[in-house]
Amino acid sequence: MLRCPKYALATNGSAVVTCKYECNSVFGKCARDFCLERGEVLEAEGLLEKRGNCVRVKRGKGRGLVRLKLPVGSYVIGNNLIKVLKGEPVNYVEDDDSLYVRTEGGLVKIKMASLSGVLEEAWALKLDGRVKCVATDEDLAASAECAYIVREGRVVERKCWNWVPLGCDAHKRAYAFASDYMVMIFRGGQWEEFYVGHDYGNSVVLLGNSFVACWDKCALFEGEERVWELTVGRVRGRPSSSDGLLYIPDYAGKRLLVVDVDRGSLVEEMKYGGGANWSYARNGYVAVAADDGLYLYSGLKLIWRIAGRFNAVAISPKARFLAASSGRNLYVFDIEGWELNKISFSSTVTSLDWGERLVAGLSRGEVVSLSFPIRMESLAAIPLEEIL
Repeated sequence: MLRCPKYALATNGSAVVTCKYECNSVFGKCARDFCLERGEVLEAEGLLEKRGNCVRVKRGKGRGLVRLKLPVGSYVIGNNLIKVLKGEPVNYVEDDDSLYVRTEGGLVKIKMASLSGVLEEAWALKLDGRVKCVATDEDLAASAECAYIVREGRVVERKCWNWVPLGCDAHKRAYAFASDYMVMIFRGGQWEEFYVGHDYGNSVVLLGNSFVACWDKCALFEGEERVWELTVGRVRGRPSSSDGLLYIPDYAGKRLLVVDVDRGSLVEEMKYGGGANWSYARNGYVAVAADDGLYLYSGLKLIWRIAGRFNAVAISPKARFLAASSGRNLYVFDIEGWELNKISFSSTVTSLDWGERLVAGLSRGEVVSLSFPIRMESLAAIPLEEIL
């Protein structure tokens, strides 16, 4: 099936429209080839192939994408009717993710359908040493040779010890750093130090007044007192927590452990073909970056998997998008697993988090904050039933 947005808003006389293709038939086609009499076929991927100003649909099971540049007007592509409108933005409403636009036919309500093809850098910051972790809240926590608190690209707090911080987390204006045998928390302008022991000193998850620390074992700490502990293989990346559950990526065990936060009891175990590097839980979804693929769960049910080697992952605040890193490449997918963006850096993307902006930590000591501008060509419009 070929799916295109019903409406698109034109800038400079035309709009860039992305159509998605998916076929579950191994031997057949799920859509017909098509050509454009007006407009331009910009590119095609997967099971869709660009041939001049036409698109050929290949046989087989899988997915594809095609991007079309269409002038103002109406188009029939497969079973899709696309109307490209010319209009002027009036008001953006963040709560329901809508943009109101005045057109020749009246007022229409625009819904964000996809990201722009461009990732824009909001700011970049050079730190000392390899960035091993970033975590966002009101400010940003970053682990490099020292522990950093960053606000809009500017370091507002820096703390160095005789050891190098590794994992980090941020929650309700508290910023935690773990390494070797200690967990340090910056809260209310003060540093608090907790001795946890070598078995727990690589990763940390903040839980209000308590925290979970992991390495060969994981434990829930209230201060320096262990409430419970759980033996795991090796936690190299970032665990996460949501709705009373803790999601622990066990690299050595090639698995994700789902644990009851209060009791420390095992709820579920997901096995992989490679080491599990990173987990990220938000709004009912859990994403896992592993050496054999990128996984997305809704609750404990697997929705999709993308093959490859991924080392970090983050879900956007409204859970509409997902970012994942593989080597020096950063990918952005929609929640259905469609690739929307890709950007390459000069060094490995070691860590990710997504707050107001998507933030990436790089192996050569940089923290980069990325934003996605609202571009007219990346919007699909839904007309209001009544013209206002």
